[in-house]
Amino acid sequence: LGSWWITQILGVLLSMPTENHLSADLRTKRRVERLLRRKRNAESIRRHLEAGGEYISKRERIRLSKEKLRQNLSNGVKFCIDCSFEDDMSAKEHSKFAQQLCRIYGANKKAVIPFSLHLVNFDPVGPLAMCCRKKCSGFDAYQIGFHVGSPTDVFKSQQIFYLSPDASDPLLDVDRCSVYVVGGLVDENIAKGKSLDTASKLGIPTVRLPIQEFAPTDWSPQNSTKSSALPLNIVVEILLAFLQHRDWRTALDQCLPRRFRTRNDLGRQTSVQLA
Repeated sequence: LGSWWITQILGVLLSMPTENHLSADLRTKRRVERLLRRKRNAESIRRHLEAGGEYISKRERIRLSKEKLRQNLSNGVKFCIDCSFEDDMSAKEHSKFAQQLCRIYGANKKAVIPFSLHLVNFDPVGPLAMCCRKKCSGFDAYQIGFHVGSPTDVFKSQQIFYLSPDASDPLLDVDRCSVYVVGGLVDENIAKGKSLDTASKLGIPTVRLPIQEFAPTDWSPQNSTKSSALPLNIVVEILLAFLQHRDWRTALDQCLPRRFRTRNDLGRQTSVQLA
């Protein structure tokens, strides 16, 4: 270790209280670990630069990530979460919605081909918004569209599809010129048909994820109703995986919950790819 790092670590050790308090020891241990980690990272960066590599700082990576999301908000495939079910959910379900939205935003940031994310029928002072501000760090600065209006009001001139587990027709492709909407309903009791009824009132065609057609061979849920009503973040992860691979079997295999699957993976069918 260099002299500066040794000085820093010794300073931490000498500042330890004389009392043998567990919490104080733990804080000191963590401070030493952080210093050692910074030292290792600095050495790794130095070797990388000496080898002719390029270094992008964490701050710059964050800036580039935000810029990418800003561009995709304008140019990406439009994906909307319909918040009109806010009054149908309990406080606990509002909290779960916020947690799933955090995961959705994180998955979209990391995606090879991110969505242009939008919240429609969104009340900025409603219980969902309050819960999202509490659960999702920096929620108001999210690079997503916040819309009070319905999807048909916001995207009047575009083809809109409403994803519902109760729809008859499968979604076979994701078209850049279309808008896709999913009901922002976290329903612990799984009341069937709500998203289907909402789409019918709006005059929007409905589609479902093509799980029946392209599910992995180990997909064997005992409760088909529960397994088809996937969490919002899982739905988004499946669609993001499809955008990347253009292959439903790959997307479903990567993202469908393991709790509904068996260990037997023999006889997997050949992937069906879309151009």
